[in-house]
Amino acid sequence: MSSINPKDILTLLQDTHGLSFAQICKKLAAEGKQKDQIKKQLKALTKTGQIYRRKDKKFVASQPTDHEEIVMGQIEIHEKGFGFVIREDGQGDDIFIPGKYLKGAAHHERVKVKVISNPTGKKSEGRVIEIITEQNKQWLGVVFSFEQQWFFCPWGQRKSHLISQQDVEHFACQDNDIVLAKLHQGKRQKDSFATLTHKLGHIEDPKIDSEMLIHEYDIEYTFSKAAIAEAQHPTDKDICLAIRQDLNHLPFVTIDGEDAKDFDDAVYMDTNNHLWVAIADVSQYVHANSKLDIEACGRGNSFYFPDQVVPMLPENLSNFLCSLRPDEEKHAMVVEIAFDKTFQTQLIQIIPARITSKARLTYTQVDQMLNGKVPMDDAYKDSLTRLSNLTKQLQTTRQENGAIDFDMPEIRYHGYELKPHKVQRNQAHRLIEECMLAANEVTSKFVDEHGYPNIYRVHEPPDPLKLAEAVESLHQILGVENRWQTPQDAFDIQTIMRDIHDHPFYTQIQYLFLRAMSQARYDTEKLGHFGLGFEYYSHFTSPIRRYADLTLHRLIKRILLKHDLHKPLFPSTYQTLNNVCLHVSKQDRKSLQVERDLKKIKGIRYMQTQTGKIFDGVVSGVLSKGVFIETSPYSIEGLVTEFELKKAGFRYHQQSNQFRGNKKTLSYGSSLQVKVLETNLFKRQLNFSIDV
Repeated sequence: MSSINPKDILTLLQDTHGLSFAQICKKLAAEGKQKDQIKKQLKALTKTGQIYRRKDKKFVASQPTDHEEIVMGQIEIHEKGFGFVIREDGQGDDIFIPGKYLKGAAHHERVKVKVISNPTGKKSEGRVIEIITEQNKQWLGVVFSFEQQWFFCPWGQRKSHLISQQDVEHFACQDNDIVLAKLHQGKRQKDSFATLTHKLGHIEDPKIDSEMLIHEYDIEYTFSKAAIAEAQHPTDKDICLAIRQDLNHLPFVTIDGEDAKDFDDAVYMDTNNHLWVAIADVSQYVHANSKLDIEACGRGNSFYFPDQVVPMLPENLSNFLCSLRPDEEKHAMVVEIAFDKTFQTQLIQIIPARITSKARLTYTQVDQMLNGKVPMDDAYKDSLTRLSNLTKQLQTTRQENGAIDFDMPEIRYHGYELKPHKVQRNQAHRLIEECMLAANEVTSKFVDEHGYPNIYRVHEPPDPLKLAEAVESLHQILGVENRWQTPQDAFDIQTIMRDIHDHPFYTQIQYLFLRAMSQARYDTEKLGHFGLGFEYYSHFTSPIRRYADLTLHRLIKRILLKHDLHKPLFPSTYQTLNNVCLHVSKQDRKSLQVERDLKKIKGIRYMQTQTGKIFDGVVSGVLSKGVFIETSPYSIEGLVTEFELKKAGFRYHQQSNQFRGNKKTLSYGSSLQVKVLETNLFKRQLNFSIDV
């Protein structure tokens, strides 16, 4: 098999107006590993500026020298005075905005940005050219008094706006109350004022944390009357009636966390070692382009908080009608999967069905059952035993195929409790994970092989430059040189993970490589899933809480019923499936940001109760302004400022990006002990002092 030269790609593109990756492979008659070569060469040619990837994902011979890209997005303002714009189109990394180019934009405002593309592969830089003012927008912020007047300061901003005494009295305001307000801009800053619309509570009250983030990120938490009516009175018509099978006799069970309320999936394994995965048939009740569908797509996914869920679908559907609750007959989409001698998946059938879950089990229960600590019911004993044996084989097979299993600690907060909880992944977690991965893989391949459009969950290979930086940092942490080369594929990363598995800083080292990974997203082009080692991968298993899965179910039904695509698959306002992919990717990213901010807030609240206590910590980041420390045992991160470091005898060295003292050097992965110095919930800051 001959290799493909970069010149072949350049010659091909010069004679076209743009080609996609798939079109390039086809024209060059590429097969197998040649496609991987082309993918790497396209990235390299793009970075050097010899070719350019347009927004429609097609490659052209060269980037116009006067190219200026205009994008829309939400801006996040850093306390140092610069910002980052999160692109609405989902294309590429965040855009860095220097302070001088902010044009007065405030934290979380929607802006239009002119981007100057950077062919070196570093973050794109841009300037704000327009602030998109949202009419009647309600801003989240804090109220405070100063010199007998009251002011409102929006979250993450430095500007304050005068509020009336009447508003203060009406809402019984106290200093540091968290409120919603509308802003009224005057010609001069001193003429601007705010009117309060709602008080959430005092900033020190942990019961307001979820509500704060819901409003900060503009998460839609109510449904229209029309959508609720559709959810409460769904149609009885079953378009799959002619092919829907009765599988009530199979002993399906659901396995979820103790606090789960919506049950998407149930599993069973028969005596032929065929895996059966039943997924809630949400598309039976949520019809494309209906009021309910429009609002579900708008949300993109459910948002989970310690004390509540903001669901993608009304509770009547998510917790009752669609949920695979025990001893209740439910509509489901069922996948039957066989495995060959090498444990590769082989789809037997996908069928609409009626099932009845025989038990609602928890991860803890199943783990105890599999370890012989708790007896199993005869109805599902044999099935669970076979599933457990399968899980171990599937894990091994995935790793042999290149899957990377980052073993990161998971920290959760329950209700209004301040103390974090470490989630221990057990055998039951892995069992369900492997079953869902298998179902996602075979359904993705099924749609692809029938020539229908697909909504893939893609995870592209990491940037080689980021991997090189990760290896360089690893050498620095361990005090060695040239032990590992820059990984060329997933197997090389696996090797490094195995080599350092027993190192005391294993978790922090994993973060080095995790940060080098590309961000997973949804796409209509099959780009594979690098982290899982899958060529085909889509989300099929959670249609109650993810719109991508609901869309895939509709595509599968089109194939099974031999229907064309004239009937809608999604709200008409999105026009194309690619636009749906961009939107749900953005919402998926939003949910990750909300989760990150929630853990930051909860971590600060917990540390407020730990004043004077000494924590073991590891340096998780180094900047000229100080070092970030991740503390044990709950992975709560805070900053030791440069001022505190100087007091302890450390000085910053720019060339090595280290803080050096008389006896110790602080760089990524260094250990030290710290105490809580200062907490600020409004700024979301946690500062430590070094315990010496």
